[in-house]
Parts: sequence; structure tokens; C-alpha cells
Amino acid sequence: MAANTDAFLQAFFGSGNELALPSEEGSADPLLRELLAEVRNQQSGMLPRVQSGVTVWYVLPRSRSDRLEQLENLRYATGLAPLRLSLGDEFDARVDSFTSGLGFRVRVPAPSRGSFREALKGQRLIRSLRPITSPLELSTTPDLLRQLDLAIVARQAETSDSFLTALDRGGHVSAMNLSFLKVRRLSGLGLWPELLALPEWHELLAIRRPALVTEAMLTAVYEQEIRPFEASPTKEVLGRFRKDVLPRHGGLFRTGAALRSPEALTMLVLYAASTEPPDLALRAQLLQKSSALQTGALFDAVFRLLDSEESGERPTAVEAFRQGRFDEAFALAKAESDSKQKTEVLLLSAVELQTIEAALIAASALAALSQSDRHAVLSSRVLSQSWASLRGLLGENVQPPNNWDEWLRQVNDGSLKDAVSLAEHGVLEWNLEDLAADLNRADQFATLIASPKSAGASVVFRSALPHLLLGLSMVRPDRLVVLQPVYEAVLLELLTSESIGRGDLDAIRDVVERLIDLGVAEDDFRNQVNDLTQLWRRRASLRWLDWVLELVEFLVNAPSAPRDLLRQMLLVVLTSIRGWTQAPDAVQHELLLSLARALELPEDMPMLPSPPLAVGTAVDLGPAIQYVGIYCVDESIAKRASELIRQLFPRLRVETSHDEVGSERLRALARSADLMVVAFRVATHAATDYIKAQRPQGKPTVFVQGRGSGSIVRSLVGTLTHPAV
Repeated sequence: MAANTDAFLQAFFGSGNELALPSEEGSADPLLRELLAEVRNQQSGMLPRVQSGVTVWYVLPRSRSDRLEQLENLRYATGLAPLRLSLGDEFDARVDSFTSGLGFRVRVPAPSRGSFREALKGQRLIRSLRPITSPLELSTTPDLLRQLDLAIVARQAETSDSFLTALDRGGHVSAMNLSFLKVRRLSGLGLWPELLALPEWHELLAIRRPALVTEAMLTAVYEQEIRPFEASPTKEVLGRFRKDVLPRHGGLFRTGAALRSPEALTMLVLYAASTEPPDLALRAQLLQKSSALQTGALFDAVFRLLDSEESGERPTAVEAFRQGRFDEAFALAKAESDSKQKTEVLLLSAVELQTIEAALIAASALAALSQSDRHAVLSSRVLSQSWASLRGLLGENVQPPNNWDEWLRQVNDGSLKDAVSLAEHGVLEWNLEDLAADLNRADQFATLIASPKSAGASVVFRSALPHLLLGLSMVRPDRLVVLQPVYEAVLLELLTSESIGRGDLDAIRDVVERLIDLGVAEDDFRNQVNDLTQLWRRRASLRWLDWVLELVEFLVNAPSAPRDLLRQMLLVVLTSIRGWTQAPDAVQHELLLSLARALELPEDMPMLPSPPLAVGTAVDLGPAIQYVGIYCVDESIAKRASELIRQLFPRLRVETSHDEVGSERLRALARSADLMVVAFRVATHAATDYIKAQRPQGKPTVFVQGRGSGSIVRSLVGTLTHPAV
């Protein structure tokens, strides 16, 4: 390999390049010597070619992931577009051969040559600008799925979309699994109309789905077709369900075994009351679940109505299965004495239920049969396939865990197989409400998370962490304070990871926000700010400037914020910006100034970047958009957003509201604003529904997923500069 490299370098600095190959002892440009050393050491690198006074830089990746990384770094550090090699050119063909088809070139305009060399010095472009992995830099399917799951849990629209796109374009998942991921993403973002409008919706209704996907689809139907009428008389809502919902979405009600969101349970109780005869097994299941969850008035009213119905003659397990009432079939069969028929119904029903508990019960029934009966059952192709599916669900575990505590103990001691798959099922099956009701157990679970792990156990826990976070997000808000130690342990795990991706950063911000909302002690708050500052020192990058600014803004507005440490954190951010070749954009610049004022930093300090061209000077707003309304429950965020908008668009009239639903001021603003911007992530259902109802037809409303003023302003800028989007 060394001989090939030396031959390549001789050729590169030979014919077609006015630069000569310097000797190792020579007095060549120090930067060129460093770049040559990288190439000689079999590292990815860059080399210059000068021809007729024009300099072209050739990028020499050593792997596909290096190539993708350098493409991203060039884009974010310099804004320059990479150029393909011309295989008809002898010089380019040599580079293509040396890099196995991965090389490319960059032509640097004369005005940018100085800044480009500065970016290369100290290997900033090649190494230091790799801090955060992007979707393009991830090559394995598990990595991409993990980052996507983290972004969904953190409710990040742009990040989750980028990972979904990477999974699709890279052929990492099947078309069916891609559809499942689309459903989960749209559900996590609360984009119910978009979810119902998926082209594959009807196909999804007809196939067996993961429980998380079914719950998301049921919730979407509830939000769009039941919630607007939930205040109507109960029998009227039930009639609407029977007439309009069930005929079109009946495929969602095959089983409710693992479902637990209040919206999904309300849909299930409506279904139970609509069957003939009423589904008593589903009723018993819902009664048990509702005792631990916060169900609404509609659920309670339909449940009372279901209680008053005559049950009629109860079907057998086989009859219930044939009718597609799989929960009832499983419950009836479970109560029967051991037999081939009982085992057959349990196997077939358990495949539909897709829960660990059901799989264990079916496995136990199969084991209880005589050898001849067991052989007879498994000689059926359908039953044999059902058993194989259930074994895949249970993995190689003789006794799978029953809750998150047992799962983590078995992960830590290395005894658990297929741990990540079990954790995915555990999101709905392992109720964290029980953990939130026991302070000692929550502390012990936090200790398990923070305990030292082997390399293998660390990889497993890190891979399963999105599922744990999703489970935590389902806990009732009034019980979350007990889980504060768990969130603290999760945050430490995220912060100390050697590899941090986009999804990790979104999850870090989300966990920090949850902890601050719960209330943290002063010392813990200071430690978190110090940890976040150190994270930024390690990972500073222009592509994550929006992330850190939104985080700083949230922390500044928090009660008892350590302003001295936040001032230091912002100074670290400003210092890192000075080393970049590309300056912050107008939105970022104005937000930096605003945060500097909030933290009492002098505006004339040399660290502050020079202002770019104001966005508003380059945009023709036209007569349609002159008055903008902002709704955000956080008054300080809304105020800062309005100030930033006025700086960027001086001609706009901007008003804000954080009023309660139904106030005269909010009604007037929603009706009269040419454009309404709603901080959707922190708004209530009632607020968003009220604003939608008040908006005149033809006047646009923008729903913002982010929590900070930067997200609000950036969404507004995108709407004003691309009104058709």
C-alpha cells in the first residue's frame, strides 16, 4: 500500500500539476507537509493541483463513510460545491483509481482562497469539523434507526425527516417497514391530517402491524374524527363511530392487547360497544388499563353505556377467533383446560396480539401438551409458522423480563438475548406508571442506568435508549417528578457517549427541558450547564448552532438559572464561531445579540460576529402579509421572537399572545392576523383547535415544532420567502 501511495504522489505532483512534490526534509509549505503526511499514513486527505495559475483541491477519501463525511464538512464549513472527477482527463482518472472511485474535487474561487486555507490549517476541515454525525455519515441500519427514534421522541420534524430519507434512499428498510416508520414519525409530531392522508393508509389497515403503529393510527383517527365531537351526547358519538369510522377503519381493531394511550383506549371502548354481542374480554382489558391511566369523559361515558348493554350468549374461543375478536378468543382459550384446541387458538391469537405476555402463555400451553399432541399441532404449516413468529418475539430467552427493571438487570449481567427487540415491545407492555408510583424503585432503576457496563451491555443499552425514552414520555405528567433521577441518569448516559449524532443532540435537549420543567436543585442545574458547555466544546459546529442557541435560550428563561455559567456557555459558543469560515445567518445573528443582551454581555465585544445582510431587505412581502400573530405559552419566548422578527422585517406588524383559550384577545388576534404562527410543541390541543377554528379561510397558519424563538422566526422566514411551501 505504501508503494502505491508513493507512486500516486509522484504522479499527482508530476505532469499536469505545476506544484512539485516536496521532499520530507524540504522547506515546503507547512500545511502541504501536513496534508502529505495524512495521505502517506493511509488517512483520508486533500491535495492541491495548480494549473495555469488555477488551484483545484482534490479530496481523497479512504472509505464511503469518509467520503460522505467530507462532503458534509465542505458544505457546512465552506459552502463550496464538490465536483465529480472527469474520467476522460488523465489526471482525474489517476485520482479516481487511487481512491477506488470515491474522490472528488473542489474549485476554490480566488476571493475565498485565504479563508479556505485557514479552514485547512490545524486539520480543522478534515478532522475537527466531524463533530456530529449526519444521516449521510451513518452507514448502518441500526445507527440510522436509533437516530430516527431519538428524533421522533424529541419531536424534531427536520431531523426525523432527514433520517427517514436516508433510510429510504439507502435501501435500508423494506417498503412496509418504511411505512411503519412514516406513521410513527407523523404521530410523534402530532401531524394527524398528514398521517391519515398517507397513500399507504388503506394498505396498512389490511396487514398485521406493530402495536406502536396501530396505536398511532388509532390516535390519528380519534384526533380527526372523534375529538371534534367528543362533547356531543354519548350515543350520538357512538352512532358516528358505527356509521363513519368503523366501516372505513375497521382494520385497526384486530386487537387492543398492547395499546395504552387514552386516545387509543377511547377508540377501543367505542369499538367494544359497537360489536354484536359486546366484546366482554376487551371490556375487562380496558377496565384494567383505565385504572392506571388518565382516560377522559368520553371513555367513561361509553364504558358506562357498555356496562348497561345485555351481554347475550358468550361465544366460544374458536367462534371469537373466527369473528376476528382476537383479544376475546385469547382470554377464553386461556381459561380452558389444556388441550390441542386451546393451544391452537392461543398460538393463532398470540400472533395477532404480538405481546410478550401472550407469547409466553402460548409457549406454556404448547409445552404442557404431550409429545404426540405437540407434534400434531406443529405439523400444521400455519401453526408452525405462528410458533416460529412467537419464538422470534421471545428470542432465545427462557424467561424474558416482565418490566424495565428486569430488562436492564439482564442487560447489565449479559444474560438477555434480543434485548433491543424486547425493549421495543416493552414501550407499551411494561408500564412505567408503576415505576413512577414508587420512589425507591425509581432510584434503583436510575442506579442501574448509571452503573458500569461492559462494552456489549453499553451498546445494547444505547441502542434501546430511544424505546426507554418513548416509554418515559407516556407517563402521566403529574407522576413525572418521581422519575427525575431516571431522567438525570439518561442525560448523563447521552452526554458521556463517545459517538453523538443528530438524534442524540435532540434527545439531550428534550431531556434537559423535561428536567428543568420538573425543577432541579441549584447544584444539579449548574452541573448540567457545565456538562452542556463541555459538550459544545467537543462538538462545536455551524450545523448545530440553532440547536445550542435554542438550548441556551431555554436555560436563560428557566427559574433560578445560573446566569454566570450561561454567560460563560454563550462566550464559548461565540469563540467557536470566530473559528469558522462561514458566518451565522441573519436569524442566528439576531438571536445571538438577543441572548447576549439577556445575559448582559456588551454588544460591542469583538467575539460577536458581524451582521449579515438583513433578510427583510431582500424579501418583497407584498400586500398579503403585513400583520403577524404569534401564539406561544412561554411569554418570554414569544416576546423575543417578536423582537427578532421586527429586526429582520421592520415593516411587519407583530403581536403575540400566551392567553388562555377563549380569551377575547386571542380570538381577535387569530381572526385578524394575515399570518398566524403557533408554537405547536408547547401548546395544548384546546389552544391549537381554538386558533384553527378562528382563522379566516385563506389566511395561513404555521405550526412550529421547536420550542425556542429561533424556531418560530425561522418558520416565519421560510413562509415569507417561500410562500407556496
